[in-house]
Amino acid sequence: MDLPGNNLLDSVKLPFKTEEERAALVGRKVVYLTREDIQDMGGKPHLFPQAGVVTAADRSAIQVDNGPWLNAEDIKLITAA
Repeated sequence: MDLPGNNLLDSVKLPFKTEEERAALVGRKVVYLTREDIQDMGGKPHLFPQAGVVTAADRSAIQVDNGPWLNAEDIKLITAA
């Protein structure tokens, strides 16, 4: 699933590796990609990004308004939505 008018890989990448970078994401609408969102279909990877507003951040994770806490080590990419 690619969001209409949004090419995920060409979007502005947002840093999220440090606690300060994660705190700066709070309140921003983002598109994110985790390991589970990348699927191999016939030898070609397909990306199924998710979107939401970051509602909280701590020393190792962020929380998105659609529910999950995402550990920074599980996130592959975050872009501005």
